Amino acid sequence: MPTGRRWLGALASALCLGLLAGCIGRPPAPGPVNGQNRGPREEPREQDPQPAEPEPGSQGSPRFAEPGHWFTVTDIRVGDTVGGMRVVRMEGVHLDEDRNNPDGIIGFSGEVTLSGTYVHHPPEDEFLGGMVCFDQLDEASLARLPRARGDDRYLWFCFRNVQWAREALAPAGVGEATVVIDEYTIDLSDTETWNAARLVRVEAVRNPQPWTKPVKVYPEGTEETRTFRLVYLPILPFTTYVPADWQAASMQNEEEGTVGIRLIAPNEIGFVDVVFFPPGTDRERVEWAVAGRLAAYPQSQPLDSDGTAFRAADRTAGDPGRWKSAELQLGQRGDQYYYVLTHLNRLEAGDGWGPVVEAILDEWRWRDTGEPLRPSP
Repeated sequence: MPTGRRWLGALASALCLGLLAGCIGRPPAPGPVNGQNRGPREEPREQDPQPAEPEPGSQGSPRFAEPGHWFTVTDIRVGDTVGGMRVVRMEGVHLDEDRNNPDGIIGFSGEVTLSGTYVHHPPEDEFLGGMVCFDQLDEASLARLPRARGDDRYLWFCFRNVQWAREALAPAGVGEATVVIDEYTIDLSDTETWNAARLVRVEAVRNPQPWTKPVKVYPEGTEETRTFRLVYLPILPFTTYVPADWQAASMQNEEEGTVGIRLIAPNEIGFVDVVFFPPGTDRERVEWAVAGRLAAYPQSQPLDSDGTAFRAADRTAGDPGRWKSAELQLGQRGDQYYYVLTHLNRLEAGDGWGPVVEAILDEWRWRDTGEPLRPSP
């Protein structure tokens, strides 16, 4: 698993793969979705597995039972307990003298209940193809899993009983879940590996979202049903669906501290930018950033009195067919501001552009609640 210093680069690669190959690539066909949360499902088992044999010399009577979830790799041995989980396996465990980082593999036994986000990684995902993984754990869950001191990586893991995870957390896509795991393994090796666990049962699934779904759009007033693909980026608090032929790219502005995503229509027709400011950013700074964004358009005007909606245009091209138009809507959720900018490059595509953008915004769901961006009247 990538070390703390290499994690940002590895995470960026994983996000690109998950976004381009998974969220709007060619994912596996989803199963049926009933749109409802599901109750417990447990893995059918014939017998409990035997713990892995420890390394020679590591066997010994327990020396301590650590009440918290943090431990020092040089202080534990097989038989010790950390946060309620028992150490059953240790391979090559040591402290890297050059970097003072923990290294090796440590296996634990003991069931623990966790809540977070599950992700089915499509087969074409170069890094995690075919795996079902669990991340975005809540604070209570993070405090239940053993952590080695000096291990500053972002915490996530994949289920080793992949087929059962696919069935219990169907359909293939993304969702929130409460699960029970066992046989948790921490892999501190300085390689492209990851932590793993056995999925024992699924207590609940919330807001399951398949990789693809049919969506109705109304270009020129005529109803059409098109295949849309899920757009999911772990650092953003929402998901949505876009047409299958759209692309996407993550966005980040270090000066403003903003993160976001650009949804890109084919043939350079236009794009939709969704940008989030850091929580707690004051309104004056947000307005300054919005003004800077609108400065790219020679003509812009507010659409309301409180400065939350704007229409902009660039009509400097000699050919009216190459004139550009845009709309920006500023929003706030809790203490976090965000904006949605829709940009149209070719006015002749305008008749079909608006309905597709409306469908994208209608499919927007907040990940923590599953609520839409625009509640039904």
